[in-house]
Amino acid sequence: GGGRGAVPEGCRAGGPLVPCDERGVRRTVQLTQAGEPTLLDAYGATNAAEFFAVATECFFERPRPMLHLHPELYGVLRDYYRQDPAELFAALGKN
Repeated sequence: GGGRGAVPEGCRAGGPLVPCDERGVRRTVQLTQAGEPTLLDAYGATNAAEFFAVATECFFERPRPMLHLHPELYGVLRDYYRQDPAELFAALGKN
């Protein structure tokens, strides 16, 4: 299922539904269930589409922490969007 606490169906890096990485989803779900803070908004654990939306928001707004904490997911989104905001933020001296 796609309910809270379940790994979203169809979530495959470069897959037909949305680009994401299952480990990133699982980690977000586990941390959310444990009440731990996450870089990715907990709402991303709802389903694959929300994970993609939350991950995209983080990718563009907090790319350097995302690259550090979720390098595989960052790479998927970098390839998908064909942009590297972490590199841009580093050049601009931003976090």
